[in-house]
Amino acid sequence: MELDQLAKWIWQIEEWVRTAPPHYQFLGVFLISFVGSLSIIFPIPYTLVILTLGIAGLNPILLTV
Repeated sequence: MELDQLAKWIWQIEEWVRTAPPHYQFLGVFLISFVGSLSIIFPIPYTLVILTLGIAGLNPILLTV
C-alpha cells in the first residue's frame, strides 16, 4: 500500500514538472531539498524527487549545482 502511495506521489510531481512554468521548477527543487535536509530524525527521500525531475526534463547539470 505504501509503495502505491509513493508511486502516486512521484507521478504527481512529474505532472507538476510538465505543467509548472520553468522558473518555478528549480525553486521547487530547492525547496524540496531544503525541507529534506532539515529532517535529521526522519529521513525524507528527496533525492528520488530530484531524480524524477531530472528524468522528467529538467537540465540535470543545473539540478546538481
